[in-house]
Amino acid sequence: MPPRARASRHSYDICIDRLSACDYAIVLIDAKYGAPIIVDDGSEISITHLEYRTTVRRCMPRFIFVSQATWDARNAFRKGLSQSHVSAKHLGVFDFVDEIHKSRTNWISFYEDVDDILLTLKTNLLTLDDSDFVSDLGVADGDSVKLGTRFTKTWQIRNNGMVAWKNRRLCEENPGASGLIPDQPCVPIPDTMPGQIATISVEFTAPDYSATCKSIWRMRDENNQHCLPNKIGIWCKIYASHR
Repeated sequence: MPPRARASRHSYDICIDRLSACDYAIVLIDAKYGAPIIVDDGSEISITHLEYRTTVRRCMPRFIFVSQATWDARNAFRKGLSQSHVSAKHLGVFDFVDEIHKSRTNWISFYEDVDDILLTLKTNLLTLDDSDFVSDLGVADGDSVKLGTRFTKTWQIRNNGMVAWKNRRLCEENPGASGLIPDQPCVPIPDTMPGQIATISVEFTAPDYSATCKSIWRMRDENNQHCLPNKIGIWCKIYASHR
């Protein structure tokens, strides 16, 4: 194994170890990119860049801060204008920011100084509402279910934010379209504190014809408003068959 590949594997392991104990990630980006010593998806990137990609792959909540000066320099550089904030050695930071900016799951906060970062964290971190899928229990995605059979679908989701879940429900988003018939259009979500896991079950009846069925469910509050509008939701996907 060549020296660069060894360094990449070791750095990747360090990155995973660091993030394994974290619930949230704070990404700070300014004028320096770092040495591109890690091979990931066919390109050489920095450790910070890999840490960011790891948070994406693990669906970790992340707060991303880009200095206003770096953002302005990136805009000038993309327009072919001169900029002096980022040196030629660290131009990779612009590609890093572009990758973050293109993702619909990210938001970027721009800062002038540390006070801006602290204010944003105090304002948003304590009000972060987020969920994370943990596992299916019993019937799993892609399982075959006999035509017309009643079955129970059970999900486990974690309260991945800082807000307690109270008086919330899980409601079907595509009623009638999936072919599956739930006993109820909405089911209660147990009150769940941050860090805790909620177990939620829905009783379904499979259609009496062969089909691939996918029933999508999302979280709503006591006023029937979506709690996590940027989340796709969770689902029950089965194959209804004669077997």
